[in-house]
Amino acid sequence: MRAAEAGRRNRRAKRGNGAMERLEGAALERARAALRRWEGRTAYVHLETTQGAYARHHRGEAHPVGGLVQNARVVIERASLLGPGPYRLGLVTVDGYALVEGLTHWEEAGGGPDGRPEDALAFYALLADGKLAAAFILSTAPRALAGRALVGTEVLDLAAAAEASEHPAPFGGTASVPDAGSGSPPLGPPGATVLSIFPHPDDETFAAGATLARWAASGARVVAVTLTLGELGRSLGDPPFATRLTLSDVRRQELAAALRALGVERIVLMHLHDKTVEFVDREALVRRLLETIETYRPQTIVTYYPGYAVHPDHDATGEAVAAAVARLPRDRRPAVYGAAFAPGWERLGPPDYVVEAGAFWPKKLAALRAHASQTGALFREYEALLAAGDQAAEAAFLARFREERFWRVDVETGRDP
Repeated sequence: MRAAEAGRRNRRAKRGNGAMERLEGAALERARAALRRWEGRTAYVHLETTQGAYARHHRGEAHPVGGLVQNARVVIERASLLGPGPYRLGLVTVDGYALVEGLTHWEEAGGGPDGRPEDALAFYALLADGKLAAAFILSTAPRALAGRALVGTEVLDLAAAAEASEHPAPFGGTASVPDAGSGSPPLGPPGATVLSIFPHPDDETFAAGATLARWAASGARVVAVTLTLGELGRSLGDPPFATRLTLSDVRRQELAAALRALGVERIVLMHLHDKTVEFVDREALVRRLLETIETYRPQTIVTYYPGYAVHPDHDATGEAVAAAVARLPRDRRPAVYGAAFAPGWERLGPPDYVVEAGAFWPKKLAALRAHASQTGALFREYEALLAAGDQAAEAAFLARFREERFWRVDVETGRDP
């Protein structure tokens, strides 16, 4: 009996850590049994529904719709997984109830002894394209609230050359501002420092991958600041290989691989929570960014242009960067350039500079591939164009990523000077 139970625990543990299963056959019965083990216990609930922040931008929908509740503490009286599939999950709690529907997959993580509930039990609604539409997670302890106190910055060195310099480059003042349409990044003297500041892993590659690679190749010290780990992204791989329980770790590894491909020396992780940058204590965030800027003393910062970057996290990041730089004396302010791609970006006028990927396209392409959980479907589309021999469509596809455009941000107003 003990050996059989140990075997069952081992199988449960192996299925955890990202081994998501479809709710069908024996897996469905295992999921129902696992859910029943939570009855009579206190649990913390993560309930999420999402269309994605790009619902209107990419798919023309009226507006993004979704919701998120994290770490709601409940005492479960009854738990059921019902329906012919996709399935409905219902909890009856001491104080009320919870419901989520459309569920297609499940996983459990950890390995509680002697039949006790696992550390976490998760159910997912995946659409036909593999994108996440809903997640429902029970855990025995609160899930990490990244960024709640805005503490705990983590620094990752990507190369031996990334050891902290004893004599950081001076602040801005010598950084050149290029003419509109210039392909030359705005750098100061040799050995200048550049900061990229973006909210999610892969933002830096899509918005500025070739630019960062060009700066690094020119001898600049390039440091990437990433505010969140993008743990609430809808894409889990194509086909899905990550889950809500593993996506933050997956994207952390992808970020490091992508930035190595671009030649970035160091990553600064701020560990804010995905999709909540606009809701954190703004003053605390601005101070954190200011401390980082003062630590690295860049001549140039590249980020998102406030109000023209589609995702609320993007806009909030650009606004906070501008506010942080505005607190520096004018003669010590780095130049701030923002990427803009939201509808209406034409109102900004011509970009201050345009970078054609050119010789740095292979580096950007490698970085995009490194973000596999987010770009798998993109490369499937690209490979289909190659197989079809549609050169015009292929050229149009590549044009979306080969060109990077930036506008100078007036840090006093958060807008164009």
